Formats: sequence, structure tokens, C-alpha cells
Amino acid sequence: MSLSTVQTYLKPDEAEAAYTATKVDITPTGHAPYTMRVVRVEFESLWIQHVAEGGPRIKHAAQSPTRTFVKFLTVPRGNIVIDGAALPFQAMLRHSQGHRYYDYTADAVQWASMSLPVEQFQCSPASRRRARTRPTRR
Repeated sequence: MSLSTVQTYLKPDEAEAAYTATKVDITPTGHAPYTMRVVRVEFESLWIQHVAEGGPRIKHAAQSPTRTFVKFLTVPRGNIVIDGAALPFQAMLRHSQGHRYYDYTADAVQWASMSLPVEQFQCSPASRRRARTRPTRR
């Protein structure tokens, strides 16, 4: 069974509730109101989402230990700094199982993520490739 949704969140606590497999705390750091628009497509095991965040923020997150997450920027403007390392455009980050981290944005940013149950990801060809999947340190 598949599901697709498009939702806009106008407050940080609403945006926090949008994370289905991650516990997050969002603290806006700008003067303008924080907004987040999420386009989500869920298949039986594969979950895909595109997120457009409308302002700077700090996010503390704890990923589910049962899913593997891959994150990347979808446009060349904006930046996400994850645990002190910048995630550049055209790079991907694979979070470790149960990864606890913080990330920071200085402005509006657009990113996407995909996730699979850990056991399915470990069987996929993508898990065996030696692609660059970590952000670069500045």
C-alpha cells in the first residue's frame, strides 16, 4: 500500500510531529516565523520525503535504530551543517543506525531523504558501494 501527502507546518512543534521515525527538537534561530513544507511518499518499506524549510534553525535528532536514512540537498543554495560538518550540494549522507546528532541551517534550505528498514538496506546494492556518503569538514 502506498501513501502520498503534502503538508505545510507553521510552528516548530507541528514540524517536530511530522518526523515519523526520528525524535527531533527544533529551535528556530531567525526573526521570521519558521515554516516547513513536507512532500512525503511512502511505499510498504521505502519512505521518501522532500522538505523545504523556510528559515534558520537548530535541530537535535535521534534516528530510529530500525531504519537506514540517506539525506541530500535538492538545490545548490542553502546549507546544512551536521555535527559540525557541512553537507554540500550533490553529496549524500547516510546516517548510522540510531544516529543522534544536531544540525544547523543558516537560512532557508531544501533537502530530501529516503529510508528503508535496516535489513532491506543491507541487502541492497547501494549498501555495498563505496560512494562518498559523508559531509565534508570545513
